[in-house]
Amino acid sequence: MTISEVRKEMYDKMSKIPSWIDTKSIIDHQIWEAMSEINDMLLVLLNDRLLREKSIEKLIEKVDSVIEYMLAFTDGEKQVLIYVYYTTLIQHMIWRFQDEEQFEVCRNLKLFFDSYFQNYSQNND
Repeated sequence: MTISEVRKEMYDKMSKIPSWIDTKSIIDHQIWEAMSEINDMLLVLLNDRLLREKSIEKLIEKVDSVIEYMLAFTDGEKQVLIYVYYTTLIQHMIWRFQDEEQFEVCRNLKLFFDSYFQNYSQNND
């Protein structure tokens, strides 16, 4: 498969509302809107050119600002579910693009994942 085809597959996967989002809840609706915004940002990583670390750092800052907004109205249980959603999603993306031998995409995803969670753990120590 081409990068475009796998990218579309990932977009379709990210467009599905997780089962733990209550579509009738105003708060959950806000959570899903914020998650959709983050998902759109993550699509930037899914291309065949290696992104510079500076570009990935800027993306992390944007994602962080949306997450900070979301955390203001999200309880602890939803925060854990969001964390699991993104760690699982990004790991799946890495696996999927490795399977298709799209190593530039894997490198972008891995650099984002490692940098983001390194920053996260430093800020929560």
